[in-house]
Amino acid sequence: MTLLRERSEEGATAVLMAVTLVVFFGMLALSLDIGGMLVLRRRLVGAVDAAALAAAQTCALDENAGAAQSQAVAYVDENYAASASEDPPGVAFLDDSCDADGGRVQVHYDATHQNDVASLDFLWDNDNQEISVEATALWGIAGGSHDVVPMSMNVGDDGLVPCPTEVDENSCGSWWDGDEGPVDFANSSHWGWMNTDEDSGWDVDIDDPCPNAGHDLTEGIQEGLDLVLSGPITYVCINRGATTPAWNALEEAAEVDRIVDVPIHDPEEMDDDQTKFAVIGFARMRIEEVIPGNSDEAHGAPSEPIQCGGTMRLVRNTDYDLDTLCADVPVSLDFSSVTLSKGSNEYAPGIDYSYNVTTHVFRWLSATENGVKVEVDSVGEDGACGQQTSDPNARCVVFSIPMGSISGFNPTPGPAFEGALQAVRLDS
Repeated sequence: MTLLRERSEEGATAVLMAVTLVVFFGMLALSLDIGGMLVLRRRLVGAVDAAALAAAQTCALDENAGAAQSQAVAYVDENYAASASEDPPGVAFLDDSCDADGGRVQVHYDATHQNDVASLDFLWDNDNQEISVEATALWGIAGGSHDVVPMSMNVGDDGLVPCPTEVDENSCGSWWDGDEGPVDFANSSHWGWMNTDEDSGWDVDIDDPCPNAGHDLTEGIQEGLDLVLSGPITYVCINRGATTPAWNALEEAAEVDRIVDVPIHDPEEMDDDQTKFAVIGFARMRIEEVIPGNSDEAHGAPSEPIQCGGTMRLVRNTDYDLDTLCADVPVSLDFSSVTLSKGSNEYAPGIDYSYNVTTHVFRWLSATENGVKVEVDSVGEDGACGQQTSDPNARCVVFSIPMGSISGFNPTPGPAFEGALQAVRLDS
């Protein structure tokens, strides 16, 4: 009987182990290679997104295409360490130029992923991988904001938010008289309270009636509102009459120089009855001071006729020096004109008398007259809101507009007005 000898498997085990190790290290290298490429792509996407937003912001701030290109390159460099052999990012404007009120800018970048596992070239094609990434961003005037107060200001014929009274180099004073009836833009009534209730006041049809009852304003001033425009013009009901708590809330905002977003309306687009504001955008404003309308600081000292001396006897063809007659008047006078009257009768310049504005001398041309009153207008002094009639129900709001404000959301292509709040976002 012949016995079979057991065969040794030591060699087979070694071969199997070698094959297994090759496959294992190959899969490890492949995962490292793909993982590195994915990490690089993720970094590159973030860098190009940031570059597109930076270019859009540059255009929104009224800078030129060259500045937008420079910003895009800087943001790619900051967020992605490009090799010397890679070209700078390409920047293209898809609609209008960077100078337009709104548009789209596209940033494109090509990068190279360098594989580090060169020793495994025999397993697969281990050449460097090209990665292309692009992002598009939009800019334009903000069609919505998260910090809106329920008050509106008009844009002027020149496309600017008006500065009725220049308080200093950076600040303006605007008078809010709170009168019932039509909005009087000629009398510096540029401010108005708004009914921002989404069911009855904000975004109504131009022909819809507005509620008679006022809308609570205080919470909107204290907290700020999230409001969105529905198109180029959004009609909003005017809220007649402001409550004391609302004014107190605005005064509290002024005490901390709070920056808020104010809806801007176009007076030319209002409804015929002037019951609705035609809102076209937002402006970022710093509320600096709210002054009661019966304060001299607010309304100033309006010009008024000042009598020089008592009633006079004027003799035909005789000259009278106003500098002498008005020497005791305690206020500054405007000698550009003089008014002569007796009772309700006002004498006519050029007929009853002549006046030399240079020498401040008038000559009486008519027959000798007794009891004539001589009046010259005072110069007047501006308050923070110019020269207004004292009104305890009015307010003088002192504000400034931080230029180059980019906030809000929903950028729209315009048309923009000077100082309009801007917005940018990535195009999905």
